[in-house]
Amino acid sequence: DDWFYRIPAYDFFEGIKKYLLNYPANFKIISTRNEESILKILQANGVCEIDIIGQASIKDAGGKIQAAKNAGLLSKQEFTLYIDDMLEYSNQFSVHVDLAVHASWGYGHLNEKSLSETCAVALIDALFME
Repeated sequence: DDWFYRIPAYDFFEGIKKYLLNYPANFKIISTRNEESILKILQANGVCEIDIIGQASIKDAGGKIQAAKNAGLLSKQEFTLYIDDMLEYSNQFSVHVDLAVHASWGYGHLNEKSLSETCAVALIDALFME
């Protein structure tokens, strides 16, 4: 379990960590990674109480969109920002959320609309206006 403490955080994570700690209910993680590894990495960085939809839930639901719907995340009752490093997913979510952006970090391929970590943090800063 010690390896979870050795994984360096992306600048994006460091930039939004204060919001994850202070407003955990405002964040959800939807990831094709397994939930246990995500939880351990978050906990290693002092972040708890973030809802996670992981690999098993996505597989059971038949995809990320359906898993998000099943969890009640696409109700449009609140402003929803979706960030993904896979262009395919950010495109799929764009019709279900208020703003879907493609991250320029992670595993996905870049395009001219990919958002940098700095810009993504600035966007979240603007949404919270602390």
